[in-house]
Amino acid sequence: MKTFKEILDELQAEIETLRKARAVTICTYEDLLIKVSENKNAYMHVFIVYDLKAITLKEWSQDIPLTLIICDKLRANDENKIYIHSNTLSLSIEVVKLLRTWTYANNYDVSTDVSTDVWTEDEADSSLAGTKLEINLIANIGGYCEIIT
Repeated sequence: MKTFKEILDELQAEIETLRKARAVTICTYEDLLIKVSENKNAYMHVFIVYDLKAITLKEWSQDIPLTLIICDKLRANDENKIYIHSNTLSLSIEVVKLLRTWTYANNYDVSTDVSTDVWTEDEADSSLAGTKLEINLIANIGGYCEIIT
């Protein structure tokens, strides 16, 4: 069985293969705001962030809920919000298609319906806009060994 970090590293490497994804980072939501604020002068086209939540352990599997935020940096006057939402939604569709094939190839399961929300963050020093995907990755942890007598 793979560790949680190994699963996320594989997912990161897979998403990095997408042509439109300029950067892929595994971090918390707070770290996202810090990273973007520190890069005030750099225009980040697309930045994908994973916000890790509590993992549910079941008898035969574990549910790993992930939030993928696909975002771009707004200009100071927020004039390009619709443009960014359009671009990040396109990339969101590509990410979901990739997730479906990646999970199938690695014997994981992902919820069939993935909600995509328009997302804007104004709390950081650098305003962000984009889309937010809520996914639930289901990994098999194996069952119990029964002894036949």
